[in-house]
Amino acid sequence: MINSTLLEILKTFTKEELKEFDQMVSSGYFNRKSAVSKLWKIVFELSPEFNPKELFREKVYGRIFPGKPFNYGTMKNLVFDLTKLAEKFIELKVYNEKPSKISENLLEAFLERGLGDLFEKNIRSIEKMHSAKSDDTNYHETKYILEVLKQNHLITQDKFYQTGENIKAVNEYLTMRYFIDVFVNNYNSLYMQNEISGNYKNDFVRKVLEFLKSEPAEMDYRVNIYYNAFMLVYDGGIQFFYALRKLLEENTDNLGSELKYNFFIALANYCVKKADEGLSEFTKTEYEIYRFMIDNNIYSIDRVKNIDGAFYKNVSGVAVNSGEFEWAKYFIEKYKEMLEPEARENYYFHALIEYNIKLKNFGEVLGYLSKIKHTNHSSKLNIKGWEIITAYELGHLEEMRYLIDSSKHFLQNDTKISHQKKNKFLNFLNFILRLLSMKDMKAGKSEVIYSAEELNAEIKNTDTPHKTWLLEKAIEFT
Repeated sequence: MINSTLLEILKTFTKEELKEFDQMVSSGYFNRKSAVSKLWKIVFELSPEFNPKELFREKVYGRIFPGKPFNYGTMKNLVFDLTKLAEKFIELKVYNEKPSKISENLLEAFLERGLGDLFEKNIRSIEKMHSAKSDDTNYHETKYILEVLKQNHLITQDKFYQTGENIKAVNEYLTMRYFIDVFVNNYNSLYMQNEISGNYKNDFVRKVLEFLKSEPAEMDYRVNIYYNAFMLVYDGGIQFFYALRKLLEENTDNLGSELKYNFFIALANYCVKKADEGLSEFTKTEYEIYRFMIDNNIYSIDRVKNIDGAFYKNVSGVAVNSGEFEWAKYFIEKYKEMLEPEARENYYFHALIEYNIKLKNFGEVLGYLSKIKHTNHSSKLNIKGWEIITAYELGHLEEMRYLIDSSKHFLQNDTKISHQKKNKFLNFLNFILRLLSMKDMKAGKSEVIYSAEELNAEIKNTDTPHKTWLLEKAIEFT
């Protein structure tokens, strides 16, 4: 069969891209070998399935060179040439989607060819374009390169004395880009390590922050956003939360969709953390953040219409927990159609389960639990928790004991769930067992005495899912 690398590349092409590639192969500028064109026509006819039975080397070779004996070396070279053209097509496709790079290369070419007038004419329009395109994630890098090119243009005219302002601007843009890179490079690592162990040590980052503190740099809103998002996780101070929220709300129109989405999610994650620490007012704050995102169409990392399933579930869940039942129901029903089709049903049921648990419609909850067909490892813990809560509320105590036992086996055997999440869920199971003991004690079936007040205090001070519900149940024994 024809080289699998070639087919692997071609299978990623859309119908439109296959047509564009056909034009490229037919172009004398990119390809002057008629045999390569013939090979492509054969392959193109079989797109997008590329039936392997029709792509045996000998069979394809016979169509390119009728009546001639098969030559492995010739066929190998033709496939190689077509593969290189496919790679060049991808390269140009990516390049053409980055107008800033095209502009920079064009300006550099003008300088190399001594076309100073064209350089000056084009750089003004290019600078204007990039000043307006403030959502470009490479904003500072692009401005830095443009200032360097302007500096080089002055130097070629022996105007060294006029480069002072360019040097100053180059230093500023380079510094801003550097700080953003440091914050971005360490943010994800810091977030994950905090999730796992809560301990993060990085002397380099500490030194960068000390430098910022001792020699404050004049940061524009872009760098300030990255800085406060990083400090939100690095330091955790509430001042960074409010600073980031203010910056995002004031600059919503100046950020790309992916940046807006990710930064607002960072705010929401901080609210979850604070609510887990017992600051219940942050549940309402989280709801306000999600409402702002929905009202401003910030619900995806790109501009497509689909909404992320976890985001959908989190928005509906926090609306319910904030007592915004009417809006929660509206959101669940309206935005379910924006979920990816293959995940739509499950996330829709997840949202309805949380909604009905809060409204104490446990019969409805049972129905939705039975309809969930498949889910990821993290969601499995949520489902097990909902099953246990529903069994408790409906008085199915024997079923509860079975669910608790099966949950412990699940935690023991599953290697994809972090130790932190496992310990958190084990805390939940232990509290459930305490509640069952108190039920037995109340019914005269047990002599074990638990203080409802002590249990209530322990739940408040322990990292556990479904904390609000546990506290409600503990209060019932006072």
